[in-house]
Amino acid sequence: MQLILFLLTSIALLSIAFVIISHEIDRIIMVINVLFVSYLSYIALCSLILDLINIRTTGVTISIINVLVIIFLITLYRKRKIDLKISKLKFTTHDIYVCILSLAFSIFVFFHMYTSSMNINFLTTDPSVHYLFSKYFSHTGRLLLSINDMISYMHMSSYPFLSYVNTGLLMSFSTSNSLNLGIYLTSNCIFYFFTIITIYNMYISITKKTDYLQITILSIATAIGYNMNSILFGFTSQMAGILLALAFIFIADRIEKGTLRIVLLTLNLVGLMFAYYYFIPPAIMGFVLTNLLKDGYKKPDLNIQTVIKRMFTLENLIVCGFTFLFGCVYLVFLNHTVEAGGIGSISVEGFIYRELYSDFKPYLLFSGIALFYLLREKQKSLILASSITYFSYAIVIFIFGMLGIASSYYFYKNYYLLENIFILLFAIGLNYTKEKFKPLFICYIGVICFLGLASITFDEPIQKNNNLFNIEIERNITKVQKFNKDVSKNMSIIYTNEQREFMDYILANKDEYVGENSYLPVIGDLLQQLWFYSYTEIWPKYNNTALAAMYEPNILDYNAWKSDPNKNSYIVLIHGTSDNWVKEQNVDLNLFDTVYKTEGATLYKYRTVK
Repeated sequence: MQLILFLLTSIALLSIAFVIISHEIDRIIMVINVLFVSYLSYIALCSLILDLINIRTTGVTISIINVLVIIFLITLYRKRKIDLKISKLKFTTHDIYVCILSLAFSIFVFFHMYTSSMNINFLTTDPSVHYLFSKYFSHTGRLLLSINDMISYMHMSSYPFLSYVNTGLLMSFSTSNSLNLGIYLTSNCIFYFFTIITIYNMYISITKKTDYLQITILSIATAIGYNMNSILFGFTSQMAGILLALAFIFIADRIEKGTLRIVLLTLNLVGLMFAYYYFIPPAIMGFVLTNLLKDGYKKPDLNIQTVIKRMFTLENLIVCGFTFLFGCVYLVFLNHTVEAGGIGSISVEGFIYRELYSDFKPYLLFSGIALFYLLREKQKSLILASSITYFSYAIVIFIFGMLGIASSYYFYKNYYLLENIFILLFAIGLNYTKEKFKPLFICYIGVICFLGLASITFDEPIQKNNNLFNIEIERNITKVQKFNKDVSKNMSIIYTNEQREFMDYILANKDEYVGENSYLPVIGDLLQQLWFYSYTEIWPKYNNTALAAMYEPNILDYNAWKSDPNKNSYIVLIHGTSDNWVKEQNVDLNLFDTVYKTEGATLYKYRTVK
């Protein structure tokens, strides 16, 4: 019943919003794009407000808010005579083509990564945390800021919540672990899909041109680089943040001044704060800088008074003011009430793809042409200002890194957004070149076709015939694309479908196998232990509840555990990754009874020797 109520009120609200936004945007694909990112931000904002007044976020509470907003919007627009232009909305063949292309990439990535069995398959520990927080929210309806009884994760209470709130809300309608996992895995691909769509919308909004060849290059470049890398690593919150950051630029450049523009900009910038606040400084700086660049590269007649007037417009004050207000509520007021819930330091290192600059080399020439074009032709373009501020922000983090203040991990976080900006500028520059310098455009496309044909057709045959003529095959792709291609083929699956069914069995019999103990020892690698806890909420470590214990090389001291009279006698061995532990600790499995065994894991019980 909750799900039906939530769906009905959400569809009604989004339908009204669709009609309102269509007054400003004449393409269906753009309206849907804006609606999606805005609704993500709306749900996150509602959750924060409900948390402030100590009310759980559920399908019912969101439905009630939806009804109130619907009544407000109907009352507000009923008295206004607005030409809504619904009959003039366009959904072109190019839009359909990009949707099909983006959907094809998303479906391919989903089944290549997770398969139809929904295998848990990631490179890092981050996804286990995202899934755990989403599931925790689905149970409690509260942000970690206000309620967090997960002792091992108390230090992460201020973690960006937009992604786990939205996925957690959907999970709250289900009691199936498999379905909840499917919701989380699908959410990654949905963020991926809409990022490709957003880049396309930004491109056609700026150039006003659609060409199958150029939008194919744009979409493929967006799909197979850092965005695909995000899925491999499982950077869910970062993907949500990148989508919100790009959507904010798109809305600012697409919708003219007015109340709707201010509302959408405020909602999406606040959403970016909740999704990934690391990107907030350059986003705000770019938004403020836009007015200062409105003269293009003409000599600006700027003085102190003009600068202040352009920076402190009513729009800037409202958008940035509300973002600052909710940011303070989120990171200062609520965060202060949570013990050990501080914001993580940017000096902390982590596992991430690292390549200093070579991945951007293919885009630099035409990106420079695009910047020249935007400076000369455009009036108040946020993509221009944001290109400057996001790049400058990365440079600042780099300098901090050289001084030992910031980590390389957080420096390279910038690249996941910067690549999208570079690809967009590259496509804009390519389009400008086609119009103004057609011979250069034709030569470039010819080179691309030749290199692509070489990679597909005659590189390998030449090497097989005589490898001295082609010692090393060059795939003519960027390093991040090659990394994605190579790693995705050789990734070790964390948990297969059979192993997930094993965890379902443990969970169904939790009282018997865990009982009064707060743990069940799991012998496996780091990712398997973390995902075991995230999936079952049963701590997999013996006598240590600290998250850092997961990263210790000594998984379990067998002799200490065996001699403990109060131990949990049950233990889980993950096939393959537990073999070294058995050998190194001289474990005699003949002393154990096999309680439950499936392909990939076994539950044992230690026989007490009398």
